[in-house]
Amino acid sequence: MKKLYIILCLAITFVCAEEKSLFWLSLDNNVSTVTKSALSGKNQKEILQTKSANKITIDELDGTIYWIDNKRKTLKKSNANRSEIVEIAKLDNNARSLVVDGKNRNLYWVNDGRVLTEVIKADLQGQNQTSILKGKNVQCVTIDIESEQIFWMTDNNIAQRIRVSDLDGKITKTILRKSQGPYTDLAIDSKRKELYWIKSEDQVNTVICRCDFSGRNQQEIIASSFITSIDIANDKVLWVGRDAGGNAIFQADRDGLNIEVLVLSNAKIQNIIVK
Repeated sequence: MKKLYIILCLAITFVCAEEKSLFWLSLDNNVSTVTKSALSGKNQKEILQTKSANKITIDELDGTIYWIDNKRKTLKKSNANRSEIVEIAKLDNNARSLVVDGKNRNLYWVNDGRVLTEVIKADLQGQNQTSILKGKNVQCVTIDIESEQIFWMTDNNIAQRIRVSDLDGKITKTILRKSQGPYTDLAIDSKRKELYWIKSEDQVNTVICRCDFSGRNQQEIIASSFITSIDIANDKVLWVGRDAGGNAIFQADRDGLNIEVLVLSNAKIQNIIVK
């Protein structure tokens, strides 16, 4: 028994020390491709191709990829060895901003309605769907697993808001309200309890901003062109934007310094995720 305990401890230590990976979804000639690499952008490997994908998320516990297919109005997944693609749910409307809660084994996504948008919660099989939040033009949703909170953005053409609630959407509050915008993506630094988002100044100029979980200490940290997706890893900010060579994934220190290009692509990079 003692030997087994030591083996388990060594295994847990190895898993915890394992470096995270960078994943991105790109579109080229009507084919959607998911690529995996080291956080440095090296050792790139295409791990999944499908005819239509709009947003991906990954369960870091078992490696399952989930994605939205708005063309066919379905939610799909691929198992860890990518040998099988499964449709797990039909969608009534277009959807976006898909995230997985690996701890509690649930999915969340934004469902576009004719009047209101809503945040849907379901299990990992796409079943037991429940509308937990409704509002005008909910832009995106993300989850902090450690504090078990869900954050989302709304835009009513007058003011942009970032709101927070428990994972069932029962206790909600606004932590940030601005007349400038719109806001287009949202990421979390769980370690520092910080939120990062993209603010669009116009159709070209975009800014990455941040604040703490209470909405205080707001800062603009990175200004660039055509920023469309962001994530946080190891005190670094990663984002999708434009480079002289084409579409690119960039990285900078959390204060916006030491910017470097990690990935250059001829394909359109739709979103990134670090797991």
